[in-house]
Amino acid sequence: MQGVGARCNRRFHQRVCRAAFAAGQPASLQVSLADGTRASFPREISEFAQLGSEGGLARYRVRISHWIWRLAHARNSRVWQDMSMTDIVDAVFGDHGAAARWRWSDEVMPFMEAATPRSYCCQYRETDLAFVERLLAEEGLAWRFEQGEDGPSMVLFADSSSTSGVPDDPSSAGMGIRFHGAHSREQSDTVQALASMRSVGPSSSTTLSYDYKSKKAVAATSPSWLSNGAKLPPLESFDTPGQYAHADSGQAQRWADLQMQAREARSQLWRGRSTVRTLRAGTKLTVTGAPLQRLGEAAGYTILRVVSVGVNNLPSKATEALAELFGPIPELLQEMARDLPSDFDLAIAQARKAGYANCFEAVASDVIWRPVLPGSDGRAHPKPTAHGAQTAIVVGADGGEALSGSDELYCDALGRVRIRYHWQDSGDATCWVRVAQRLAGGGIGSQFLPRIGQEVVVQFMENDIDRPIIVGAVYNGQGEGGVALTPGGEAVTSTDGAALFKPAIDHGISAQGNLAFDAY
Repeated sequence: MQGVGARCNRRFHQRVCRAAFAAGQPASLQVSLADGTRASFPREISEFAQLGSEGGLARYRVRISHWIWRLAHARNSRVWQDMSMTDIVDAVFGDHGAAARWRWSDEVMPFMEAATPRSYCCQYRETDLAFVERLLAEEGLAWRFEQGEDGPSMVLFADSSSTSGVPDDPSSAGMGIRFHGAHSREQSDTVQALASMRSVGPSSSTTLSYDYKSKKAVAATSPSWLSNGAKLPPLESFDTPGQYAHADSGQAQRWADLQMQAREARSQLWRGRSTVRTLRAGTKLTVTGAPLQRLGEAAGYTILRVVSVGVNNLPSKATEALAELFGPIPELLQEMARDLPSDFDLAIAQARKAGYANCFEAVASDVIWRPVLPGSDGRAHPKPTAHGAQTAIVVGADGGEALSGSDELYCDALGRVRIRYHWQDSGDATCWVRVAQRLAGGGIGSQFLPRIGQEVVVQFMENDIDRPIIVGAVYNGQGEGGVALTPGGEAVTSTDGAALFKPAIDHGISAQGNLAFDAY
C-alpha cells in the first residue's frame, strides 16, 4: 500500500528542460477530472533522463517520488535499546530533516499497547527505508500518503478497515463509482473490470519460541476463518522465529494472529481497471453495480496498488510524427512500468482513447491488510543476516570501556555482560549478552567472565543480528608482560614458597596466572 512515486514521459524544448529539472526539486503532476477540477499529485524529482532528441524537441523521462525515497539512499548500522517501535521509527524519520512529514493514525497507539518495547534492536548494514519497512511489517502496520497543509505527509496506520486508517477516495465518496463499460464519451469515471482472485492458504498459523529464562517453550496458534474446502486436509504453517522471540503467551498469540491476517488478505485479492483519476493506494473505493455483489448494494475495496497511464490529447498527426521520432507510446510505457499487471495493454489502449486509465489491486474493505516483505511468506520478517562472527568490546554500566579502580567486572545474575560493537558510535545502547561456557553446568565446572575493556568474539543465534552470544575472547598481547612465569611474578628458584603463589588482583591485568609446568 506504499505507492511511492510515478514516472512520466514529457517533450520539451531542450534549453528549457535543463533549467527546469533537478534531482530533489519539488514537482507536481496535475490531472484534469471529469467535473473540470484538477487533482494534484505533489512529489519531488528523484530521477531524470533524456530519451532522445530531434531538432529543438527532446523526450525526457522524469520520476517523481515522495520524500520516503531518500531513505533508500541512507545506510546505517546502529543499536536501539528499550524503545518502542514507534519511537524508533520517529527517530529514523527525524534524521531526515524538515522534508520528512509523517503522523500516526488514531488507532495505532491503542493497537501498539499490546506490543512490548524492544529491549534490543539492531539496524545492521540496512538502508533506513528497509529498516523502517521491516519494523512496520513485524508489527503489522502499513502506510499511505495524504496531502497536508505543508505538502505530502505519510500516515502510518494499523487498521485498514477504519476510516482513520484508510479514507474514502474523493471520487467515490457519497454515491460511489459505477461499474460500467468504458466509452470515450463517458462523462464520469467508472470501473470497467473487477475480478476476484482466490487462493488456498494455511488453515492455521503456529509459532513457537524457547525462553531460556523461564526454561520453557512459548507457543500459540491462530486458526483461519477462511475455508479451503472439504477435500483438503488441515494445512498448518509452523514457524520458529528463534529463541526468546516472545515475552509470553500473549505476545506469541499476537504474532500468530498477525501472520494469519497477512495470509488471509493475500488469499482474497481483487484486481481491476478503471478511469478513476483520483485513485491512489491507501484509499477506499466504493463501487456500485459490481459483479459478485447483491443488486443495489455497494461494495468497498481498499486499494493496495495503482498503475496509472495518462496520455496527452495531442492531434493525431502530431502523435504520429512524434512516434516516428521517438517511438510509439505503448513501447515507451511498457519500458517504464515495473511489475506490469496482466491487463496493462488494455489500460494503455483505453488511455489512448480517453486520456487516462489505470490497473489496480485491492482487498475488500472489511478485510484487515497486513504488510508482508518479499520472500517472508508472512512469517517472521527477514532481518539482515550476520554471517560469521564479529568482535566487540565489553563495556561497563556507563557504556565505556575504561576501568574504575578495581571494579573491572560488570555482569548480572546470569553471568551476562554488556558489549559495544566496533561499528557502534557509543556503548549507551546495548543489552545483556550471554557468555557460552565450555565447562559450566548446574553446580559444577568453571565459568569465565569477560572483563570491561576486553575484546570478545560474538556469534549470532540462527544468524539473527538481534540474538548475539559471546563464544570466546581474544588475547591481543596482554598478560605476561615479560615477568617470571609464576602467579606472584617471582622466579621459580625463589626460596620463599609463598611468594610463588602470591594472589593476583583483578585490576592488575599483567602477569596473572603465569604458571609454568616442567614435564620430565
